[in-house]
Amino acid sequence: SGGKTYTATVQVSQKGGIPLVSVKEAIAMPADSWVMVSGIVSGVHKKGVVVTDEAGDAIYAYVNTTEDQLGAALGDKVNVKGQMGSYANFYQIVGPEIEVLSSGNKVTYPTPVALKDAASFETYKTGTYSSIYVEATGVTTGQYGDIKIGEWTVSPYQTSSTINIADFKDKEVTVKGYLVQYKADNILRVMLTSVKDANEQLPTIADVRKATAGDEVETVGTVMAVHQKGYIISDATASIYVYANAVPEVKVGNKVTVSGTFDNYYGTLQIKTPVVSANDNGTNPTYPTPVDLTVQATYDAYATYSKDNPTAFDYVKIKGVLQDDGRTIAVGESTKTSQLDWSSSDYTALVGKTVVVTAYMKGFHSKGYYQLMETSVVE
Repeated sequence: SGGKTYTATVQVSQKGGIPLVSVKEAIAMPADSWVMVSGIVSGVHKKGVVVTDEAGDAIYAYVNTTEDQLGAALGDKVNVKGQMGSYANFYQIVGPEIEVLSSGNKVTYPTPVALKDAASFETYKTGTYSSIYVEATGVTTGQYGDIKIGEWTVSPYQTSSTINIADFKDKEVTVKGYLVQYKADNILRVMLTSVKDANEQLPTIADVRKATAGDEVETVGTVMAVHQKGYIISDATASIYVYANAVPEVKVGNKVTVSGTFDNYYGTLQIKTPVVSANDNGTNPTYPTPVDLTVQATYDAYATYSKDNPTAFDYVKIKGVLQDDGRTIAVGESTKTSQLDWSSSDYTALVGKTVVVTAYMKGFHSKGYYQLMETSVVE
């Protein structure tokens, strides 16, 4: 310009793209790496949140602020951006930026790891871990509600204002939550998700059957029958179906404590998305006397079920011919058939033969057949 040349030097910097990764991928990255993790907020306290991703892995995001400034609440679906770090043997995302994508989502907890003896604590003295979901039972002590288990202490850490463990001072309680720190002197710090009186009786199965669809429920029962998608549990009051949507890990005869979401699925009262928190591994269930439906007239007169007339899970005995599919039973000339619902057993050797089936009546299908969960099929 006018015979002169001007030169300007400009330095432009741009923060690199932050990768969206799973919790497992995040904890495998070097310290101070920038990461973004997406998931549901499954734990909250006064210094941060725990986020669980789609694979069910959880990580602690350390915000270091007041609870009302966290920017996220239990059940929020979030993106969490920050730098990978660790403190006191547990991974965490440091200085996170939390973006809430949606709120009010269901929080699903895994089966907790029981902290009940020295061996269950020792693991966490060395190494580095993502946030582990745990359960402990003991008497609370001190102003923070510490629970002494032998030489170890489970210490509620900066507990959310929604969980007031001070109400349980000097009582035996069962707490659940996420491990976030190991401290010297055999202390494990836990971000609590629940606390309850350990001696409080859980609702009976009959009580649970009165719940409303969507309610969170918990009960105790003995596993009476199992198939590929779930199992039936009973107590002295009633029976209910537990829909696991997978081959169950429990066995017939186990006495289990089950929690989950109550539902009425076309007359089949059930507990969905179940979590088994206790299992005595028993093997000897006591079955009731079956309702005898071996005569066709009695079979034909037996009740059908609907959403307004839910099954009571009667224990029945049926006699008929096993059809070619190895699951369907034709009873005389009846227009109603029975089907072994998602049976885990192979009965092809009995096809075409008359069999006697003892089973729990799971429901009546809209296509016109009874759904059975058998305990025995004999020629």
